[in-house]
Amino acid sequence: VLCSVVNEATCCLATVNKSAKRRTPKIAKNSVRISGIEEGVDAHGKAAERLAEVLFLKQPCFECGLKVQNCLCAAWNPSFSRALSNVSEHRKQVSTPRSSAASRRPASSALARTQSLPLGRAEQNGAQRMQVLLKARRGLVERGSREAIIQVCSCLEHPERYVRGAAVEALPKVCQRGDREAISTLLALLQNAQDGTRDAAVEALGVVALKGDVETVNKLLSMIKTANNATRASAILALHKVADRGQAGVVEMLMVVAGSEDGGVKSAVQQVLPHLAGKGDTRALAAFNQDTQHESPRVRLGAVIGLSALSDRGDRSTTEALVQAAQDIDSSVRKAAVWALAAIAPRGDKAVIRQIALALEDPIADVRVAGVSAIL
Repeated sequence: VLCSVVNEATCCLATVNKSAKRRTPKIAKNSVRISGIEEGVDAHGKAAERLAEVLFLKQPCFECGLKVQNCLCAAWNPSFSRALSNVSEHRKQVSTPRSSAASRRPASSALARTQSLPLGRAEQNGAQRMQVLLKARRGLVERGSREAIIQVCSCLEHPERYVRGAAVEALPKVCQRGDREAISTLLALLQNAQDGTRDAAVEALGVVALKGDVETVNKLLSMIKTANNATRASAILALHKVADRGQAGVVEMLMVVAGSEDGGVKSAVQQVLPHLAGKGDTRALAAFNQDTQHESPRVRLGAVIGLSALSDRGDRSTTEALVQAAQDIDSSVRKAAVWALAAIAPRGDKAVIRQIALALEDPIADVRVAGVSAIL
């Protein structure tokens, strides 16, 4: 990393030195303007220092592979975060010349200055937690280590998405599939107030819990029954990761909450139901048929997708519902309905043929394309 930074800084400074030797009073329009460059060789050293710091942010981190400005190693290190903020200030100075004497004052390296600051106890714990995460992600932590599992699970609550994603990736490498302690921790995180943490917990349950595990499924069903809407939606999505198709009690519970007025809960049910209900399940088909008349275009679109996934070819009630949906005011619903008619409707049905012909004259190009595909 340092070699590449020095090489880039040297190339940039070579151009600056040439212009300084010519004693050109103005800098070319397309060149980088660095404050204090007219001060001579000492100013060139300060400019090189600042330029190296800016270039350093663009290099890949040797620990996690991401760019330094987004790397996992900086996430739990406040000193590093302060260094990044100082470098952003230097970036502004690089692009904006300053004529005041204060701007020409020698300044030590921001990275060296901030990284030399001592870390407090909380900062040390955070840095240690990040080191455990990085090692676990590489498979360098002993599988089954309780301390490592706790540290990695705690990273699921991190505000940065890429840290939560790394924790989901690391969990199956530090714990056995079906680990009860890890599953209990993840189930508790489904009740977290942050959307990102709940989503990460759902993904983590998919890689830690055993498929069809009755105890985990029952806990999720209990959570769906009693929790608030946000937690309920996350628990429904987790069912898709854990429950088997047709598992006892799952479809029945989804039917209970299918009529919810909360958009998040209804959307979660529509995403999960086609994967957990059996083909031709009359209860699920009746719920999707009813949702084709919902006031929300998003719900109507989910209903059309659900009907196409669960219906058998030639199903008369589904065909009638899709013909109506193909006349929807929302173009995405019309397009999905035309695609579904091509897969579900019986061959030679005159009402279906008439509706597909109308789709060929639709003002929206995607709907016309769907109509052509339905004919072919």
